[in-house]
Amino acid sequence: MPRPAWALVIQGIWAAYSFCHAPSKTDSAGNVTGYGNLYGNLLDYVISAALIFYVLTIIGIFLLRRKQPHVERPL
Repeated sequence: MPRPAWALVIQGIWAAYSFCHAPSKTDSAGNVTGYGNLYGNLLDYVISAALIFYVLTIIGIFLLRRKQPHVERPL
């Protein structure tokens, strides 16, 4: 199986796990009255991962400019 396919499989497993283990809200008697904000939790994970990759991209640009200063750059 190609590497991108493995990434999609792992992402699907993580999403299914997150969906099946949604936090539940209970009343004082212990009865389940609803579920937490699952969409908000998943959105937090996605935003955090995207931010990490944006920061790594910016760091990579600075590293390449330091290691290869004479490479032609686009305008």
